[in-house]
Amino acid sequence: MDALVWAEVRRHLEDPAVLLAGYARLQAEPAPRAQDLLAHEVRPLQKTLTELDRETQRLLDAYHAGLIELE
Repeated sequence: MDALVWAEVRRHLEDPAVLLAGYARLQAEPAPRAQDLLAHEVRPLQKTLTELDRETQRLLDAYHAGLIELE
């Protein structure tokens, strides 16, 4: 695998046109905003917290109803 990766890196370094094309492609794409990246990471965490809150509430309801003991 290392030989394959190195061969590809070497091919790119030896051909300036490939480097320039890649650079131009990167410049044409809008850079992701930090807020968008953060929101993308926060959303699943908020969902998990909501699910845990529901589970906690269900356990408390069951305990208050006498369906389960504290242990």
